[in-house]
Order: sequence, then structure tokens, then C-alpha cells
Amino acid sequence: MRARATSSRGFSLIEMVAAIVVLGILVAAAAPMLVNGLRAYDATSASLVTLGKLRYATERLARELREVDHTGANYSLNMSLINPQFTKADGVTVTVNQALPNVTLAYSAPPVAPAPLLVDQVSALGFAYFDQDNNATASNVNVRYVQITLSLVQGAGTYTQRTRVALRNKP
Repeated sequence: MRARATSSRGFSLIEMVAAIVVLGILVAAAAPMLVNGLRAYDATSASLVTLGKLRYATERLARELREVDHTGANYSLNMSLINPQFTKADGVTVTVNQALPNVTLAYSAPPVAPAPLLVDQVSALGFAYFDQDNNATASNVNVRYVQITLSLVQGAGTYTQRTRVALRNKP
């Protein structure tokens, strides 16, 4: 009877130390996985934010370019490859300013100083101009499409989006 009474009192010191050692091994094995999971979540979140900026900036540029005014034989479009400028059908002149890594849109009316930021993290922004047969052109008379290529950098990754905009308001 004495053997039963002494064995039912609780844990021995050796049992408790063994349980703590096993628990420590489990925590040591699980901690790197948790840390890597948090790092992956942060990287994915940052990439998604960058992709959202990329889509917004490309769509905004496309919407602005669709409204280029057609006056006479030409579109009112300064076909610069770096800082294009154009006048929309409502008479507002829009200038795309590149000061990498930032791109701003400046409007003639209402004038805002400094020009509002369109997107940051830019590594490259390019414009190409095409005629109705998809041949590159340097003439306002022939331009029908403007291709925008925008690249943003996030960490070690570069995200690029290209879109082609058909100009409107051509009779």
C-alpha cells in the first residue's frame, strides 16, 4: 500500500525536466517556421501593395490619355518619351513628370503646386506611339495608340505592366 501512496503524489523532478526538454525542442523546431511565415506574409503584403500601385497608375495614365483632344489634323500631344504633355478635350493640359522613383501628373487647371504624386517606387516609365497599322510613328497626324510601360520595384522584385491606349476624339 505504501508504494501506491508515494507514486500518486505528483511528478518527479526527472519527469518534469524531461517534459521541459521535450517542450523546448518543439519550440525550437517551430520558431523558425513561424518567423519564416511572418516574413513571407510581410513580403506578400508589400508585393500586393506595389501591384495595386502599378495597376492604379497605369489605369490613371490610360484614362487621361484616352481624352486627348483632336484639333485639326493632329492630336494635341507632345510625344516626348520621358515627360509627355497633352491637352484633353476639356482644354486642361496634363504633363507627366518623371523624377524617378516618383511620377507626378501636373494639370493646367486647376493648378496645384507641387504636382500630385501619381506613383512612387518607379524604376522605369516609357511611352511609345503607334499609327493605325501598329507601326511606330513620330507624327501627331498618324498616332492612334499610345503604349505605356511602367515598372515598379519592391525589394528584389520588379513588376512591369504594359498597356496600349486607343486615342479617342478622332473624326
